[in-house]
Amino acid sequence: MTTILQIAESQGTFSKVMHSLGNQLVGINEIRIAGREYKRQSEFFDNQWSTTSNSVEFAAKAGIHVDQDDIVRWDSNNQEPFGDMLLDLHEAGIITLNQVEQTCTSKEIKTEQFWKEQFANMEVK
Repeated sequence: MTTILQIAESQGTFSKVMHSLGNQLVGINEIRIAGREYKRQSEFFDNQWSTTSNSVEFAAKAGIHVDQDDIVRWDSNNQEPFGDMLLDLHEAGIITLNQVEQTCTSKEIKTEQFWKEQFANMEVK
């Protein structure tokens, strides 16, 4: 399974690859980011990463922004989009691989904290 670090190392200068709006995922059909694996969808979904019909157009209408920590957020609720949507946005030249990685990592940390709190608050019977 390919990682963002492997992509950056194979394509040249790490910083240039990570901060470029150019599509760095050409020829990549599976990728692991922040411990989660993503696979391209079938031709039925136009070989995009997410199953949201026309995900890039959806994100453009919904509105996204990048915060001071290089994390992509929805304008409506300030939450991070899921990784598959981020990969589609990268391929469309809207966000960088660094923003994909930073956002996925942030979302995974928050998810882990959520579950840790949920299990800590459960009563064992």
